[in-house]
Amino acid sequence: MPSVGVSIVLKDCVQTEKHHKKSKTSITHRLIPLLKLKDISDFLRNFTQTCCDHTGGSFTFYCKSHDKLCCPGCVTIHQKECHEIITLGEASVDAKKNGKIEDLGVRMKEALTTLSELENHKKENIGMINAQRNGIRTTLSEMRRKVNDYLDSLEMRIEEKLLQAHKECIEKLETQTKDLEKRTETLKTWQSDITMVKDYGSDIHSFVMSKSLENLMTELETFNKKSTENFIGLNLSFVTSTTFENLQNTVHALGEISVNKSSTELIITPRKSARIKSKLVVK
Repeated sequence: MPSVGVSIVLKDCVQTEKHHKKSKTSITHRLIPLLKLKDISDFLRNFTQTCCDHTGGSFTFYCKSHDKLCCPGCVTIHQKECHEIITLGEASVDAKKNGKIEDLGVRMKEALTTLSELENHKKENIGMINAQRNGIRTTLSEMRRKVNDYLDSLEMRIEEKLLQAHKECIEKLETQTKDLEKRTETLKTWQSDITMVKDYGSDIHSFVMSKSLENLMTELETFNKKSTENFIGLNLSFVTSTTFENLQNTVHALGEISVNKSSTELIITPRKSARIKSKLVVK
């Protein structure tokens, strides 16, 4: 197992600690109690000092020119032309004190702040998208209300015209019906009168009445003939507006939904303050 600079020790195992202090490869190792083992991350557990380019080769050198850890194989094959290769021991002198660890910590802190800011923006974006969705739904509802109101007004106007036309038709037909009823009653009266004269009147009465009624019957028969030959009935009809019939062909959608991108530029202030300012730049 490759050495990672961390050793696990059982509680009260003094022999293990003595062994680490005597071994050259682990003299600088610090022992970690089992209780701390759960705090070791997978990254640290899987950390290795073995070269991935040369199987079995451990990092023992450092190339200053390329800022790269090297195993003996790297030095032999790839780094022949490099003259700034030093041992890993020389390169790691005062590694904890030279400020690189602290600088890396500051960079990590700034990266965490940036990630936090990005996460906050994404969450704010989710809230904004939800609000925009609700706003669009409200707009659609308002559009439907306006359309319904407009259709209601059109229906009211056509309803008024329908009532007026219906009233005129009914009044006209009722007047004509009353006229026919009156003619019918008159004709029935004539029938009764003829029967009365025929049964009880003299020939003179019969002759005079028949002459009188002949002219009246001629007028009635002329009326009936014209009425039957040119019977005029009234009908109510409704012709749909051409623009309304073509409404589905002309109006295919109430609108379009689009996704517009915007970029949030995060401006990082100097490291000492480790603060982040952000501004929204819509492109």
